Amino acid sequence: MLYERVQSRFAEDARVRIVRGLSSTILAGYPDGFFDFLYVDADHDYHSVLSDLWAARRTLRPGGLILGHDFDMDRRHQWSNHNVIEAVMSFCKNSGFRLIALTGDLGSTFVLGEYPDSDSSAAFLTRLIALRAPIVDIPQEIAWNYRRQLVRGENGRAIAIPSFRS
Repeated sequence: MLYERVQSRFAEDARVRIVRGLSSTILAGYPDGFFDFLYVDADHDYHSVLSDLWAARRTLRPGGLILGHDFDMDRRHQWSNHNVIEAVMSFCKNSGFRLIALTGDLGSTFVLGEYPDSDSSAAFLTRLIALRAPIVDIPQEIAWNYRRQLVRGENGRAIAIPSFRS
């Protein structure tokens, strides 16, 4: 249902091509430097995430961005998403990419860009901030400590906020 909704949303936009399948298989069919950015949200085991990120890197043009989902240590999902965080950080350590930003929602979306920041990364963040999306800029040194912390809001309801407490 979600796939059909996304297809419907972008059906009239010739710039967007939605492809469904295994990332490693799909990306193998594209030449080096083909994409401006890729959004990867696939299997959550360490090796699958890492493989997807390396395949995405090969198909990105210089200055391109990789986005993905579930860079989140929410207590309800801690067992599954730790592999995503570990794979993303390993990729950053070995690829020349760095963690540029995270969204502040549940199942945080990560944004990776080449280091040092490219003009396209800066332009992307400028547009993202203009949308007033809840984002967090993450220094590489503390990214491992990223967690979700539940606090009480003004109305007494529990809300999740980004936290870097270990």
